[in-house]
Amino acid sequence: MSVLESMHYSSFSLMKLLKTDIGHIQQSIALIASNAAAVLPAYWALRQKAFAEWVLFTSSGISSGLYHACDVGTWCALSFSVLQFMDFWLSFMAVVSTFVYLTTIGEAYKRTIQIVVAILTALMAITKATRSSNIIIVMSIGALGLLIGWLIEFSTHFRSFSFSSEFCLNVPARWQTIRGWFNNLLKTLWRRFRWGFVLAGFTALAMAAISWKLESSESYWIWHSLWHVTIYSSSFFFLCSKVDTVNSENQRSPDGNYALTRQDSFARGE
Repeated sequence: MSVLESMHYSSFSLMKLLKTDIGHIQQSIALIASNAAAVLPAYWALRQKAFAEWVLFTSSGISSGLYHACDVGTWCALSFSVLQFMDFWLSFMAVVSTFVYLTTIGEAYKRTIQIVVAILTALMAITKATRSSNIIIVMSIGALGLLIGWLIEFSTHFRSFSFSSEFCLNVPARWQTIRGWFNNLLKTLWRRFRWGFVLAGFTALAMAAISWKLESSESYWIWHSLWHVTIYSSSFFFLCSKVDTVNSENQRSPDGNYALTRQDSFARGE
């Protein structure tokens, strides 16, 4: 090999190495910096004085950034296995806790659900954290937690609804009462959320699920960075969608009960 050929080969190798280093730096920045999206739900939770959710989203963003910094070889604050567990566990917890936050059940019920969720998600994170089906399992757990919370809430709210013998025999009154109860339930759900934010939340959540499924060794940094942005954005939109209507409902209920009592007294007077 001549001197010119040797210089040309060395120059080509150097350029290839520089491109590789630049690409590695870009991927590292994308994976680490995309966790800044956790600021969105953390800020909203702090604004609403939901301190538990604020700690969770903040810790999730920080742990994910530290994990990816170690994964790309920049700096390892703790061992790789610990950082990986914290990243996946807190991200799973953040997703499920967002659904639980949408309920208005008492703190005792909410703590119980969160403890169960913490155990389940910890087992998922410590066993097979990177399997693609985890996102479906996490969303299912979150939806189940939301459903349980709603069932507890509505069963407590409508526990005065009794089925007397007269009610069971009077078919027209029974169906009218059930229809009124169902309409009140729909109105409560309609007033409970800002549905534009709900739609945006589900859109971002669907994009996060797609990003999770499309991850591969070649395009991991692209789709996983997009996963960070979309999953935290979906939590932010869902948090923004919640409307506190408990006080307004409590204020309206005495008037409604008074009107029903008054109407019933008129009927008996006739």
